[in-house]
Amino acid sequence: MKLRNKKTGEIFYPDDWEEFEPTEPLIKDEKIRKFIRDYFEIWSFKIDKGAKIRIEHYDFRTKIYGDAFEIVLPKIDELDISREYTIAELCGEEEE
Repeated sequence: MKLRNKKTGEIFYPDDWEEFEPTEPLIKDEKIRKFIRDYFEIWSFKIDKGAKIRIEHYDFRTKIYGDAFEIVLPKIDELDISREYTIAELCGEEEE
């Protein structure tokens, strides 16, 4: 595929580009996703957005934690404790 700049006429070959389709967030509850996104935005100076997030389940709550943070939320059954996640996996890609 070739792209052309309408103003300059320059033709661009996007060799390193691919079509992107956002993935569905693992956390289905929009309020919880918003809370997690807001938490990371507030603390972004301390938390790397690419940080791996670990999960622990308790009776009626889920703990989401990493090296520099810990959040306790209502139980989120769809998350697996045997793997690590990113914010994008949990909450979906941020819209531009």
